[in-house]
Amino acid sequence: MGPGRMTTKEIWKKYGMPRRTFNAIHNKALAQGWGPGQPVLITHVEDGARSGRPKKR
Repeated sequence: MGPGRMTTKEIWKKYGMPRRTFNAIHNKALAQGWGPGQPVLITHVEDGARSGRPKKR
C-alpha cells in the first residue's frame, strides 16, 4: 500500500458499507477493466442492461 492509500477495511468503515458490498463492487470493477492505481470510472462499476418485462409507469 502506497502513501495516501486506504486499506479495504478503512474504506468500508469510513463509508459505512458492509465489507461484502465493498468486495462485490471491487470485484465488479476488476472484471470490467479497472486496475489498482487507476481512477475508477463509472463504466467499471455500473450495472449492465437487464432483460425482462419493463416496470409499470
